[in-house]
Amino acid sequence: MRLLLLAANRRAVDFTNRQVATLFIVLAAITSIPILLYPWPPLADYVNHLARMHVIATVDGDADLARFYEVNWQIIPNLMMDLVVPVLERVMGVFVAGQIYTIASFVVILSGTLALNRQLYGHWSVLPMVAFPLLYNNVFLVGTMNYVFGIGLVLWALAAWIWLRERSLMARLAVSALFVLALSSAICSRSGYTASACWRSKCCGSGSNTRGRGRPT
Repeated sequence: MRLLLLAANRRAVDFTNRQVATLFIVLAAITSIPILLYPWPPLADYVNHLARMHVIATVDGDADLARFYEVNWQIIPNLMMDLVVPVLERVMGVFVAGQIYTIASFVVILSGTLALNRQLYGHWSVLPMVAFPLLYNNVFLVGTMNYVFGIGLVLWALAAWIWLRERSLMARLAVSALFVLALSSAICSRSGYTASACWRSKCCGSGSNTRGRGRPT
């Protein structure tokens, strides 16, 4: 098996860096077609994410939403989509912003796969591009958008760690700290669910406030 992998990797070296980059762009574009064609992809939790993004982006200027929701930002996991999509929604619709975020998640995963292979074998290769068909997997179909983005960050973190293994300790610690902060914003704590934004439901006429916690992933 190892000999077969080494032989396949040697054949992959026959591609120039420009050819690898071109193939990456073409396959990324093909993979993005289903997302671009359907602004509301059939992902189980995706619509809930988009609804939360819209509330975060517009609650300050929408009196009707402000009657029922307020955003209480906290330093907790699962904030990546909440930090990116509402900002994009200021200049585009929430569906387009969601599409851009989803495609960016794909690109981060695939580029991270290429970067990790580059650090392990010392050259760019087309072999990691077998990951393209695997993007549409069960984890993605569930709609765990923060987790999907985090997969790409983990791959980049591993590639960076290998690249820095002969560098100074301070450089490794600094880069590692940045990836830890980024990953904490993208991946859910496995000890339990936390809310990416804490909603306060204002009960009409009762004068009492109750807090509800969502399950962003």
